[in-house]
Amino acid sequence: MLCPKSTYCALVPYLTRVLISDENLVATFESANGACTEFKLFFHAVRTYTENLHLKHWGGSDTAATTLLDGDDGSVPLVSSKLLRQGGKAKLKQKVATGLGIFTTALRLLDIIAWLRGSAELQQQVLVHVCRPGWVGRNQLLEKMCDLSQTLKDFCLAGKSAEDFRANMQTDQSTNESAPLQVRLAEELMALGTKKNALKIIKNLLFLGFALNIMQEGRVTVPDEAGTDLPECMQTLFAAVDPPRLRQLVTQAVAISPLVVLLTLDLAKAAPICPEETLLNMKRFGNQKPPQILALEHAVWTAVFGISTGKHSAISAFFKLHDEWMNVNWEVKLPNDIRCFFARDAFVPYDSATSLCHSQVSKPFPPGWPCLSAENILTIANDTADPGTSDNIPSGGPAAAGGSVAVNDNGPSEGGRALGRDGSAPSHRARRALQQRQPSEEPDDFDPPRRSGRLEGMGAALDARNKGASSRAPTTKARRSRRKVSTRPNAGGGNSDDEDEVVVLNYSEISAQSPEELRRLQEKVVRVEENEERFTPIYAVKAELKVDNVLSVYSDQHSRTFTFFDGEKRPHKYAPFIHDRGDYVAWTKIFESITPHFVENPDASMLSCMDASAARQMPIQDFQNLFSQRSIVITNSTEDRLLFNLQDMSRLADVDHQMDIQDQTVPVLNGEFQRRVRTGTLRDLYQTSTAPRNKRKSLNALYLPDPHALVSASPYATDAYAIRRIAALDKHCIRKMPTEDIRWWLCATEGAHHYFHMDNRGDCTIIEVVAGEKIWVFARLKDRKRQTSTTLWTQEFLDVTSLDPSDWDIEAVLLTPGTQLLMRPGTIHAVFTPANAICRGGHFLATSTMSETLYGAIHCFFKGRTLTNIDHPTIQSRVNVIICYFYKVYVLCTPELTAGYLPDISTQHGLEQLMATVCLVELHNVICSSSYAPTEEELVAWRLQQDNISIDDALSLYDISAAPYGSRMENVYSRGRAISLLKSILGRATIHDEHGNKVDGWGELFIPMLAHLIAALRRYYETAFLQVQDDDDDSGTEEYDEFIVPPEDLFNHQLQWSTSRWPELQAAVKNSTSQDYDSKCLAWDFPKVTITVDPPTPSPPLTNSDLMRLGLRCGDVMFLQAYRKYGPSTMVHEGALSSFSDQNLANNKRKGPHQGADALKRQRRSS
Repeated sequence: MLCPKSTYCALVPYLTRVLISDENLVATFESANGACTEFKLFFHAVRTYTENLHLKHWGGSDTAATTLLDGDDGSVPLVSSKLLRQGGKAKLKQKVATGLGIFTTALRLLDIIAWLRGSAELQQQVLVHVCRPGWVGRNQLLEKMCDLSQTLKDFCLAGKSAEDFRANMQTDQSTNESAPLQVRLAEELMALGTKKNALKIIKNLLFLGFALNIMQEGRVTVPDEAGTDLPECMQTLFAAVDPPRLRQLVTQAVAISPLVVLLTLDLAKAAPICPEETLLNMKRFGNQKPPQILALEHAVWTAVFGISTGKHSAISAFFKLHDEWMNVNWEVKLPNDIRCFFARDAFVPYDSATSLCHSQVSKPFPPGWPCLSAENILTIANDTADPGTSDNIPSGGPAAAGGSVAVNDNGPSEGGRALGRDGSAPSHRARRALQQRQPSEEPDDFDPPRRSGRLEGMGAALDARNKGASSRAPTTKARRSRRKVSTRPNAGGGNSDDEDEVVVLNYSEISAQSPEELRRLQEKVVRVEENEERFTPIYAVKAELKVDNVLSVYSDQHSRTFTFFDGEKRPHKYAPFIHDRGDYVAWTKIFESITPHFVENPDASMLSCMDASAARQMPIQDFQNLFSQRSIVITNSTEDRLLFNLQDMSRLADVDHQMDIQDQTVPVLNGEFQRRVRTGTLRDLYQTSTAPRNKRKSLNALYLPDPHALVSASPYATDAYAIRRIAALDKHCIRKMPTEDIRWWLCATEGAHHYFHMDNRGDCTIIEVVAGEKIWVFARLKDRKRQTSTTLWTQEFLDVTSLDPSDWDIEAVLLTPGTQLLMRPGTIHAVFTPANAICRGGHFLATSTMSETLYGAIHCFFKGRTLTNIDHPTIQSRVNVIICYFYKVYVLCTPELTAGYLPDISTQHGLEQLMATVCLVELHNVICSSSYAPTEEELVAWRLQQDNISIDDALSLYDISAAPYGSRMENVYSRGRAISLLKSILGRATIHDEHGNKVDGWGELFIPMLAHLIAALRRYYETAFLQVQDDDDDSGTEEYDEFIVPPEDLFNHQLQWSTSRWPELQAAVKNSTSQDYDSKCLAWDFPKVTITVDPPTPSPPLTNSDLMRLGLRCGDVMFLQAYRKYGPSTMVHEGALSSFSDQNLANNKRKGPHQGADALKRQRRSS
């Protein structure tokens, strides 16, 4: 065996026995009569690599041998719990997974070469790995191959589109026959264009052939560098493809299928695919592919190896395959189960407990196969047709040579043996595909679920979301779990059941129905409503909370007591109540590092404490100025008190409603705190609060929305005040506060806690304790500017349970009943509950802290999984309201009686906050996760599907995203108001630097500040998301993980649209992205300036059209044009809508009030 004593290598799903026997290896690759001697150098390279595994390092101090080779005691390293893992999902270290991918690719490639060119005997007596349903993670190539017949039709269509220039293309090898093959391949690449899909496929064939040629020369994989001694054309070829992507292409072709090269995608620039997931999926697909697929793969491999050995060019290979397949009816040649072989028919989450050695095989085992004694990693399947032998020879000469497949009336045949329509014994995938795709085989009494009229015809669009040919895997659990419903078409194309016809009855018609008919209609609408529920999101159900089990409290074994000070600076002693040892160690370390500066040295404190009476007497401007420096603790703020009992807890929510509750008696594994989330009720919290100490749990109900809360005026909440200034004429502005998102309750029992984090999207936070106590811990970097660092939160081993006191100032305050905390945006804080507590909470925006809101929003966009708890997406609308308020006062000169909420633009701080607010509005779309998710509007999805456009393609092509139309228009108008506001203020401001030189506020302050932010965003993406995509590429597929990793191309589009707003900004961004420019921090070094502002002079207000023009970006124009076609039917030109309504109102006056109103409503509906 090439790699003896390796269970992993023995359990790779091979097609032949060549790697199991040294004799077979030598006979195949080294003997003079061997069929594969032209690959001798590659074989020697792999064997040398294998012999020196103890010298290869795949990250860390351990060698590749310690990962691959079994221990002397028979232990298998890849199954060991001691194997180093990383991230919340406990995946293999990236370098280990990459090393395994490279080595496994080399082994499989040797096996494929033997399958293509070796003797037929090598393909007998191979260990059978059965195919399992579903595949792991995200893989855009597999998603595009879920329907092979469509993939092959697209391939043939691409070739047909290239016929017009086929005669002019170079279909032979380079005219310079003496040039090395790699040089000829490079010249062929340079001769190719970029416009047609056919050329993408040709490039894929060329790149795969080029990579194999490099490996055939004696390399285990593609090197990272081309070398400076290569010809210019070779340098060009290496510059056209990233070596890691080239290695990824080889791995996907070898481990999954070479059919990936037939996709009309540029695979040399494909998004990263997790190598560990690829290897897991290789095991899931097994080595029992249907003969039709093996025949197709045989044809593609033959074409690719022809390119790698110089027998033909990539162009020739492409057209040879095209000519052989162009007249094939793939719907007939590939039965349902076969063409859906690669479809994800079951969602399989990544599970660190499933190692790369786990295999599903069938007995009897082939004689002499090594390492089959490890029963704990082998699952024995019972439904394979011929378990003793893997027969991987494609049928007959034509199929093997050209990929054509013979099909008789009874299905495909192989060597004279009749097979089922799926080419093998019916599998789970077969049964499922046949059930979904062969309605004619349904029993007569089958009653398909029906859709209501408003969803009629949308099924294809909804189903297409999961169809790989036009969509990628959903990004949230809700969309992934949506069930698909199909209806049976009759011969005429309509529904076979007359009841599916939607009949609309008016008043007189419904009144004329008999009681029996009315009951029948009632039953029909009830069935329709039941069916509608099948389209509602189905969320994963978390484990049920248990509150009656006996517990061990770790803190009871220790006697540590700490002193905390409340807002009145009174000391309180407390001995922590903590169940888990890890939590106890972390929190005692936090408590030890606390310094009560607000008691001992108020000037150095992060807090300012005051009584409610003093707070009420403080002018708004003074309050805002104080809040710009410190968070504020207000004692005796409220007289409201609640008891921790069922009656008072019912004010928060129904005490028996199911909700997410953190059970902090559950130990944390691999830093994954979300495993503590359970499904429970407020009654559970009350029950555990009254239980004996040995049954008392620390439970935390983090989010209980309070949509009916009163949002009263306050000196700190600018957004709550600004919304009162919004009128009906202020277009595209919200007119009421989104209370359900910004007011909520907290409820927790003793010992509940939350480690260091910041509240989401840069919001300020208000907390008011009405029962119990909270210990609020604040952290601030000693180096203040590092607070906006783009690398601070992207450290690989970031530990949110522990911050180094040498780098951080840590302070805490005990919040007692009646105390109110106003916390600044972006504040890093942790919370501990020393007594059963109920708190009112909320979010707000303050004029004096908008720069911190800007930086906090950016931090949370990039590192939201690490830094935040609950998302409150309405912050953009509230920022837009503030901009509208400033615009009305400063530009339109609307009278203002309460000036304290306005930024003092005669001061540097006020001007900075104003510019930060404008920058935030300019970057709304860039730092919004909805900008990178496809639309969820069913009507839009259906209309796109009518033009054969998937929702993912619509996102890439037209920027039709999950961000709703209303929010998009809000942002457009807000940008228009913000720029008009800023230019108006700068137009009457005279600014000088500290040397007395005049400063151009637009060109020397705002533009450099925005350009710096754009450059910093680019850097942040590289350190945050590129690492995420490499290390955790299946983001959004785990039960608790709904974080969206923006594709790099879409993120670059958003940045480009913001950059291209003005030529001077483009130039500044270009300068800011140079290598010498420091963009490690979000905060720009705002120069010291003095400002003199002239009194405002009223100017004519801008029209809505003018505001829209000022706020439009290129992406908005693209989106609005597409949305006008694919959006709701009421989406017409805004001016046209106004004139339409005015004209019809005039006409309706002649028809009478009731008749005219009804007619107008009908016309609006129909329009």
